[in-house]
Amino acid sequence: MTIRLLDDAVIGRIAAGEVIERPASIVKELVENSIDAGADSIEVRIENGGIDLIEVNDNGCGIRKDEVPVAFQRHATSKIRSFDDMQELVTLGFRGEALPSIAAVCDTVLETRSRDEEFGTRITLNDGQIVRQESIPRQPGTMITASKLFAQVPVRLKFLSAPTTEAAQVARIVTQYALSYPEIKFKYSSSGKTLLETTGDGSLTNAIVSVFGADSASNFLPLETYVSEDGKFAISGMVTSAAISRSTNKQISVFVNRRWTNMNRLVYAVELAYQGMLMTGRHPMAVINIQIDPELVDVNIHPSKNEVKFHDERYVFAALTKTVRATVAETSVPVSISTQGFAGFDMPKTEDHHYTEKPFIQPKTIIQSGPRYVQEDTKPVSFDEQEAVPKQAMQQLLPVLNVIGQYKTCYIIAEGPDSLYVIDQHAAHERVRFEQVMKEYKEHKCSSQPLLDPEILNLTPQQASYLTELIPTLQEVGFDISPFGEKDFAVRAIPAILIGRDWRQVFKDILDREGSKADDFIHRLMATVACHSAVRFGQKLNMDEMKELIRLLEKAEMPHTCPHGRPVMITIPEQRLLREFGRLG
Repeated sequence: MTIRLLDDAVIGRIAAGEVIERPASIVKELVENSIDAGADSIEVRIENGGIDLIEVNDNGCGIRKDEVPVAFQRHATSKIRSFDDMQELVTLGFRGEALPSIAAVCDTVLETRSRDEEFGTRITLNDGQIVRQESIPRQPGTMITASKLFAQVPVRLKFLSAPTTEAAQVARIVTQYALSYPEIKFKYSSSGKTLLETTGDGSLTNAIVSVFGADSASNFLPLETYVSEDGKFAISGMVTSAAISRSTNKQISVFVNRRWTNMNRLVYAVELAYQGMLMTGRHPMAVINIQIDPELVDVNIHPSKNEVKFHDERYVFAALTKTVRATVAETSVPVSISTQGFAGFDMPKTEDHHYTEKPFIQPKTIIQSGPRYVQEDTKPVSFDEQEAVPKQAMQQLLPVLNVIGQYKTCYIIAEGPDSLYVIDQHAAHERVRFEQVMKEYKEHKCSSQPLLDPEILNLTPQQASYLTELIPTLQEVGFDISPFGEKDFAVRAIPAILIGRDWRQVFKDILDREGSKADDFIHRLMATVACHSAVRFGQKLNMDEMKELIRLLEKAEMPHTCPHGRPVMITIPEQRLLREFGRLG
């Protein structure tokens, strides 16, 4: 084949793929440009999840008329002049790739006016090429409109998620920078609804209230600012006490020099500070800014600029964990486990705890598990894997078990025909509940219980975007929910199985997992409902209650695993017991 140069349009679209992955990528780049331009007011508006329209309007310094065409040339930037400037970088942008990448995959219109010019400029680009430039009257600042995303790159368009999911991703970007820059007034609208509006008064507390709501904000604690001896490193922000937790770590925001970084290692450093204070599977909320000398950090790692590299990572991570731990430890109390009895599996309202304590038996030497769990470190079975296995192959009914008693109010000890069974009571009841609600769902028999008074849910912008898509599915399982304002929703009925439980936590756990595929979401929803209605790990049961639970488990189609894939039981064969006690030759 003949070697030849690609034309500019093809080069632009290929290069744009590194920077623009979805509508949220465009919003991120444009918001960062607005911040770098010194704006104290930024408005973001999208339509159809950003696929049809993205508009970012600011009151920053604007762009001079003669520089507007240059701004759309690749690697044109006002942020740096040479590579040495990277050592003193104080802006969010620096690569000069955002505007040409956006113009390569969208129809783009830019309106701008610098503060020292009388008139503004409007420039229109199609397929990355300038088709019109004209003078217009407007206020100082810049507004960029991007429409028909990926119309010229259909292969990329096919991989976008549903508009509501894309809108939730855009909301996540806007809320991150609203938290990082509380002195800037942010307004975010999706399909005509205003989902976020911050005060811009410089108060981090007020920004947290705008993003997470007053209830969650009341649990945030200010960090005692950490400053290194040389003054080149500091940590500040706010974190939640151990009294509040979420099912994912998406509410942990860590900024480096006010740049949002999506780095798992930094998130882990924060979570490590809560070790022993939160139950396994629960995560804190945090808004933390790491201020560090630009010479000690490299932000030129990836075109998306969401990762950084520290000169001394161990020091940064250790200081972050220590700072958060010092604040949380002063206000935290040991986690208590309810030991109150219950009748007919009607539990008091307590938050769900996913324990992963190792059993008192050495698993790898004496456990003989069910057919899908050979030893303790076997990988849990995912929902997709469960669906891929024929039902008759998965169904492994239990033998009739004789309940002996309860160990540490967590495990049920039972006797089988030729083995001793140790059963995780929460996982067992979770499996039973899951199969019950799945059967009701498939038969369209999910019962609903009206609330005496409607409950109003105040959600974050991304949660509101996601919940709008879920309303029909939630109604099928027994929820009666409808919009009540811009980002508020009224709940008028809940599934009957959740009466007396913390159904609000069910909603939080559901909304923390935005972006799940439809079939996977149904499983996750049912698993969440089952989890919150099941007997708790650490709850005292009487003999009749234990027997009832075991009888129900014996009838389950998949009694060996809970709906999250964890093992329900371990077995100790009689022959193994005889051998351990020296009764076999």
